[in-house]
Amino acid sequence: MRKTSSYKVMKKTVVGITVVGKDREGIVATFTNFAFSRGGNIEKVNQNVIKNLFGMYLEVSFSKKLDVKKFDIEIQNLAKKEKMDVNTHHETNLEKNIAVFVTKEPLCLQTFIANRKVLKGKISVIIGTERSLESIAKKAKIPFIRVEEKNQAKAEDYYELGSIYLSKKLFDQAILQFRYALQVWRNEDFEGLSNVYNTIGFTYAETEQYELAIYYYKEALKNDNSYTVALNNLGYAYE
Repeated sequence: MRKTSSYKVMKKTVVGITVVGKDREGIVATFTNFAFSRGGNIEKVNQNVIKNLFGMYLEVSFSKKLDVKKFDIEIQNLAKKEKMDVNTHHETNLEKNIAVFVTKEPLCLQTFIANRKVLKGKISVIIGTERSLESIAKKAKIPFIRVEEKNQAKAEDYYELGSIYLSKKLFDQAILQFRYALQVWRNEDFEGLSNVYNTIGFTYAETEQYELAIYYYKEALKNDNSYTVALNNLGYAYE
């Protein structure tokens, strides 16, 4: 009889780090060295410099147990020392969690579920507008979140109306409509939310309210740290 052995796979912690501030020499090395000194492995680095504003996104993995609270305190101390704005988010899992957004057709969802074993991750949630798809998710033992389509349609209507006001330079009316859009926009649509936040920031910049513009540009980057349009606008706002 062949002897088999079992082993425990260590969980991997992945930390996403967004760094924004005035560009100067040595910033990349400072934060990557910080990650290395804590036992991290750099998985991804994206950086941009626009109008002397530096923006970087680091993705760092840790194979050993990480004290997340201590890590956040230490990196915020480093951020304060370097006079940079830093945000972090953490994910600990053996595999990637996948959220599936579905339309009205059941065949697409059924095919996706049937072939989920070949995915490099686990389907952790299915999000859709049709109640009829919930039974398919339930049969596969996957949580289903139903999104009210009319709310998203309303959000997009508010955004379109705000854009019309913006084009006519009716800035107060435009901001009001954009804020209405934020209230009912789907939380799962990070790219769409980033666009709305960025547009509000742009509207404030047009009225030379740069502190408010900067705030909304940063909110856009919190939702999608790779959103270069917001990073570009943030650079212009800091001028």
